Amino acid sequence: MNLAPGFPIPPNSDYKTYHAYIDEALPPESPYLYGLHPNAEIGFLTATSDNLFRTVLEMQPREAGAGGGGGQTREEKVIKTQSLLAGFLAFRILLIWRINLN
Repeated sequence: MNLAPGFPIPPNSDYKTYHAYIDEALPPESPYLYGLHPNAEIGFLTATSDNLFRTVLEMQPREAGAGGGGGQTREEKVIKTQSLLAGFLAFRILLIWRINLN
């Protein structure tokens, strides 16, 4: 029995086995699986990058003389955000690489 064409129902099992089944047996998510045109992903990624750069821009100081001691400098905030993004991107790349191996 199939959930949909090409998507067999997983065997009755525990939580970890369901996760393993999803990781191993199901294809990676794509706009096609949701009935969307492949360009829909481009729109999503564009909106996500716009939000990212807007957030980085908002971290910039609003006035040249603003801010006293004790807070993070602009450079510290940018470095922190950059390291968070690098970790996130590394995770996404590893995830995509793992999916492509299957």
